[in-house]
Amino acid sequence: RLAALLHRSRVDTAAPPLRLNVHDYNLSLALPRHWLEAHPLTGTDLQQEREMLAAFGITLTVGTLPA
Repeated sequence: RLAALLHRSRVDTAAPPLRLNVHDYNLSLALPRHWLEAHPLTGTDLQQEREMLAAFGITLTVGTLPA
């Protein structure tokens, strides 16, 4: 589901560098700040995904990679 959100345009462009950590029911996703700012619709979709996952007891935290 996260891969589909991050590749929303379905165009053959490289995915942004990212870091995903998973521990039990906690997901932590980090993306470059400039990429998140340039893709506000994806940011909104990630917020909605966070809310949907919370209903299943899964925590999604979205942050930025260190510069």
